[in-house]
Amino acid sequence: MDPSTLDRFQRLERELSERYGPFTLFGLFYFEDSLWHWDLVVSAPWLLDNRQQAYEILADALVNGRGGNLADLIGGPRLLDENDPLLEILRKSVTLEHGLQRMEGIDFPLQEVRCAYVMTCQPVTTEVIA
Repeated sequence: MDPSTLDRFQRLERELSERYGPFTLFGLFYFEDSLWHWDLVVSAPWLLDNRQQAYEILADALVNGRGGNLADLIGGPRLLDENDPLLEILRKSVTLEHGLQRMEGIDFPLQEVRCAYVMTCQPVTTEVIA
């Protein structure tokens, strides 16, 4: 993945965070057995409330967002639940928000992840309202 493309995805992540709320995970993952190989893997409480709407938001952002048309560069977005094993594995390895960290050889039991560019990976924060 070239630096200018990564920059475009970083701009998209910031744009969506500003508009809808923070992500717990936002990154590009290279899956060996996926047709397109690269997928945008995301998780956020605001995405999980309505999955159909979440895919519509992501699809629209990939075509019309600040980063320009990014839809043709990936197989598609993948939404992870907060208790997904991949998310748990990543949280043990990296914590960042609006950054960029390359990871290789992620030990994920269900699918081989050769490489990932993680832009945000953080724990879920819950606000207590008194």
